[in-house]
Amino acid sequence: MTDLSRNGIIGPFTREVYNTIGDRLGHTSHIPGDSVQTLFNDMHLYPSKSQVSEMLQCARQCGRRNGTTSFLTFGEFCVFAREMQRPKSHRRSPQKSPNANCARNCEVFLGGSCNPTTWRIETAIPELQKHGITYYNPQKSIWGPELVAEEHDAKQSASVLLFVLDSQTRSVAGMIEVAYLVASDRCVVVVAHPYQLGQSIMGEELSYRLTSREYDDLVSGQMTLLSLLRNQGVKVHSNLTSALQKTTSILKYSYNLAEEQVTSKLRKLREVFDSYNVDATGKLHLNDVLDAYYRLTNKTLQIAELYSYLSSSNIEASKMKISFEEFCSLVAEFSSDGCNTITDGRILNLLYWRSTLLKTRHLLRLFVIQPLNSAIDWASQPVQRQCSTNNNTHCDMMTDHKTCNGLQDDRVLKGFVSDVYLGGSCSPQATWRETVAIPLLKKHGLTYYNPAIRETNADNEKDPTNGTYFNKEISLKLENWNKSIESSKVVLFVVTNDTRSLTTMILAA
Repeated sequence: MTDLSRNGIIGPFTREVYNTIGDRLGHTSHIPGDSVQTLFNDMHLYPSKSQVSEMLQCARQCGRRNGTTSFLTFGEFCVFAREMQRPKSHRRSPQKSPNANCARNCEVFLGGSCNPTTWRIETAIPELQKHGITYYNPQKSIWGPELVAEEHDAKQSASVLLFVLDSQTRSVAGMIEVAYLVASDRCVVVVAHPYQLGQSIMGEELSYRLTSREYDDLVSGQMTLLSLLRNQGVKVHSNLTSALQKTTSILKYSYNLAEEQVTSKLRKLREVFDSYNVDATGKLHLNDVLDAYYRLTNKTLQIAELYSYLSSSNIEASKMKISFEEFCSLVAEFSSDGCNTITDGRILNLLYWRSTLLKTRHLLRLFVIQPLNSAIDWASQPVQRQCSTNNNTHCDMMTDHKTCNGLQDDRVLKGFVSDVYLGGSCSPQATWRETVAIPLLKKHGLTYYNPAIRETNADNEKDPTNGTYFNKEISLKLENWNKSIESSKVVLFVVTNDTRSLTTMILAA
């Protein structure tokens, strides 16, 4: 087996994998396909034959390997092993009484549209009961604040979160929640019904039908969400029957969900690695590795932390390069399964309300001035660190001080075009960008991207009755948003009270 510790990327997790493979197969650079399942079992992981087959196929594609011999490399095995160790909320819970609306041990959380919809009691619950599947129904005849913690517990324990976004309701909270849960890598099955211009909502009288403006906002928000879901590989169902079939299939076999999640991680690693491998050498400089890791996990890999795992290498850090194989091992090593996270609903609920009260007291300061100051401080830190004499700085790793001193326009981290992305409300009344944000950013010499300039022009040309055009326009706008956000060091969202800001909140979630 390749001595990966020589390249400095072996830590506790990858060392465990290394020893497990060595104990059974000895020193080998490849793990034969017929040994993969046994090695997983040695680590107390129990994938199905179908899962292993999917892993081998995915690895062959991501590794760009020809030939008929199936095998996994060390790095690929590490990624799959780490994904198999993900939180138990992704796995089926022990069978409970299907009639119990149990918050802490439910298999399915029935989220989405509530009153006046009846999809839960009429369709979903009878179908789940037929298959012996436990569920939690948040739709109550009498709702109280104490149910917030109960709902949270149910979402945390559920293996599948089934959300129905019914056009009979505005589903604002539901859409934002779906975006957040999918981004959190939870198993979400989604049903979405499109809005129709002139329809009634929540049983409102004809005189209170949707205005063109509200219809525009709701459709824009829903299409933005659906585009984001498609980008994440999440299927959106048009009817509840197919969604329930998918839910039952996931829980009955537990194969589909795990295969999709386990293999999608390796595919994502390959995609991100290739996006930084612009010179096609097959290796990345360490600064690109840091950026790629952040892009994959939304977490910052500390320089000192990376140094500690590279310390055994004889190669200078500034000259060191990481292959895709080593990149896989590194991501697996630093990935966290979230087991140390506090998930007690009451604790989180208390923190939530405490935070809400503080925000209520200082709306303007907390929602505009303070986030901007935080963004400025955060974005300014890399420039200050680059010229530090500390040996653990980003500057010392990647460049000499002469180069560092010439990078005051903040182009040090490859791929970043602007310091701050000014996302949020884009109405004529929302002047926070021009009156507060931009002057403050300019004062500190920070660059920014203002999407409001582009969106204002586009909004004037919208035709919400033209579904095809509207859908294409949303997809194009989302693509531009993604590019702009990816190329900004700090993303700032300001949600004002003079707009619905549904699309903004979905994007932020």
